[in-house]
Amino acid sequence: MNTFITLDEKIFNGIEFSNFLSIFDLRIIKGFEIAPHNSLLEEKKYLSLAKKIYTNKQNINFHVPNFLKSYNFELCDFIKDTTIKDNYKTLFKLIYNMIESSNKVPTLTFHGAKSIVESEQGHLKDDTYFFIDWALNYFEKNKIKIDLSFELTSKKDISFGSNREDILSTINDFDTSSFGICWDLTHDYLNNYDTYLNPSKNFVEKINNVHIHGFGKAPDSEIKTKHIPLNKSEINFDSQIKLLKDYNYSNAICNELLYGKTNNFIEDNLKDIALINKLLR
Repeated sequence: MNTFITLDEKIFNGIEFSNFLSIFDLRIIKGFEIAPHNSLLEEKKYLSLAKKIYTNKQNINFHVPNFLKSYNFELCDFIKDTTIKDNYKTLFKLIYNMIESSNKVPTLTFHGAKSIVESEQGHLKDDTYFFIDWALNYFEKNKIKIDLSFELTSKKDISFGSNREDILSTINDFDTSSFGICWDLTHDYLNNYDTYLNPSKNFVEKINNVHIHGFGKAPDSEIKTKHIPLNKSEINFDSQIKLLKDYNYSNAICNELLYGKTNNFIEDNLKDIALINKLLR
């Protein structure tokens, strides 16, 4: 397995690219997962960052920037709202420009369609399938070498893809090596914590990306939340990591620590990486 970290652009308000990358070099991690958008960094800075990462012999995976509320990436309106498709085309162009010097095929992780209204659940599968079909064809037509990864999300959302069955059936329906599962260990555990069992062999063999992040109280808060440091997490991930090792999973495992969920993004990432590497031994 290759240890990655989420690259949260807020870190660059206080540290230069080169200094950040000198801390998280190849001896520490194998790569970064980035959700790029020009509202977070200028394109030329993303291109410079990507070049430095590849020069360091590290790799990049990508995530759709769903957290940007001002720019719609929600799949529930993908079929009828052409601006969403345009947002994805802009994202894909940026990714293409970032990965042109890479020898390794990256993954692009996305979330299934979701709705705030339970009565609208019926069309979420159709919206998600429409996006997947469109994206896979777009990549092929435009010669973008990237694999899709369908993330298992939280059951707290009204969404398609918040359980293993939906995820696996979708992967099987498209039946292509360029489309796999992003197994979020934290979401999966919290979705099933009362009767948790590790997923089946059929599920694990379709995984092409893994997310891991802590769950518990964030700094200066009494509210439990996700994406906190692993070293402060209430969840033990030993059985999930063992399962991945048993099936010889060899792609990325990304620590999804967010800048706003820690008092020291760099220090906690280093502690978390040491913890992940200990589990991987």
